Amino acid sequence: MTEHRLEVADVFRQHEQEFLKRWGHSVSTQQLRAFRDICACRTAALGAQVEQCDGCSHQIIAYDSCRNRHCPKCQTTARDKWLAARTAELLPVPYCHMVFTLPQELSTIALQNPRLIYSLLFRAVSETLLTIATDPRHLGAHIGFLAVLHTWNQKMLPHPHLHCLIPAGGLSLNRSRWVRCRRRFCLPVRVLRKMFRGKFLAFLAAAFRNKKLRLSGTTPHLAAVGVYGVMSYLVAQSTHDIGVRMALGARAGDILGLVVRRGMTLGGIGIAGGLIGAALVTRVMSSMLFGVSEHDAVTFSVVAVILAAVAFAATVIPAARATRVDPMVALRQE
Repeated sequence: MTEHRLEVADVFRQHEQEFLKRWGHSVSTQQLRAFRDICACRTAALGAQVEQCDGCSHQIIAYDSCRNRHCPKCQTTARDKWLAARTAELLPVPYCHMVFTLPQELSTIALQNPRLIYSLLFRAVSETLLTIATDPRHLGAHIGFLAVLHTWNQKMLPHPHLHCLIPAGGLSLNRSRWVRCRRRFCLPVRVLRKMFRGKFLAFLAAAFRNKKLRLSGTTPHLAAVGVYGVMSYLVAQSTHDIGVRMALGARAGDILGLVVRRGMTLGGIGIAGGLIGAALVTRVMSSMLFGVSEHDAVTFSVVAVILAAVAFAATVIPAARATRVDPMVALRQE
């Protein structure tokens, strides 16, 4: 009897409860369905057929497959068909393998904007390869290539990258002959790297300007910068009021305390309103969260503390600067 080989489904079934208890809040409906299908694939849960030999009456139970495209066992036939089709397309020439990878800093954004980011990745790679290949300084030919997207690394961590299979040559610009690569490598790596980086960043910036990017929970530093800017602006507008109080004999410490209390009151109201709003809308955004629940008290508390500290710094620094200004100079600013 053949020894059973460990499968993904075995791991899923063994750790199902533990996984769902820890990460179930951040798993989308589609992901949960794929998880359940993989666990049930080729088991009694999906039904079976009994096959019997006409000669010896030996019976074999054949369990039904889940047919989910994410299931490793159900992908075998589709994978073999795909490989056969791609093999038939290969030319009788050498091929080169290139990989275009997005930096780790963009992995979280890719998780929240998969269709957009992966489309931009394909577009940037395609335009880069076709542009450099047609340049007479490098190859001077029209090329074709096969690109396969991988979104995870071997450790199952987000790592978007594109594998490209490129023929070592192409059709001449007038399409009359085959042009071989001039060197041991297909196209210059440094030129490829520079153009790919520039094109992808340009596409990403355009998507941001057109408000196509979702940045939920990925840019708390932007919130901190915004809070600091607003609070420091409000305090700076009180320079005249501070000058009047200083001219009337108020002490710098008293004025500083007054300004800080005002600023922190406004900041506290804003933070409280933001936490209430976040608690109301995060349930709708649960499928976009990665690694945290929609009501993660620790995350909310840490963000609130950070923003409160930023608001405090944004209040104290301009206020302390204003108390050192000569009262007459402050009064002239009115």
